[in-house]
Amino acid sequence: MDRLLATMTPPNPNRVSCNRDLESHKHLFFMCRYTRSVWDEVNGRAGIQWPSVQWDQVIVWATSSYNYTRNSNNKIARSLLAASVYLVWQERNMRGFRLKAGFV
Repeated sequence: MDRLLATMTPPNPNRVSCNRDLESHKHLFFMCRYTRSVWDEVNGRAGIQWPSVQWDQVIVWATSSYNYTRNSNNKIARSLLAASVYLVWQERNMRGFRLKAGFV
């Protein structure tokens, strides 16, 4: 394992998506231009307004608003949230490990 880690280039601790300051959940998921464009696109197409202040607020919103009801709109909203977070994280990893920039 140590040899594997020695051959890998770790991601830059600066903001991978825009290469400024240190990365944080708040920046990665809400402040970054790339992420803002993802949320705006999903919000515009699906008509969903997620809180855009803190990661903790999004989790509370998702679990309280959508976790306990079974209608199809709520399932779609949860799926869109999960897919958006996954795509943002995947893009961050691709840029961080210099594999490629996928969606921008």
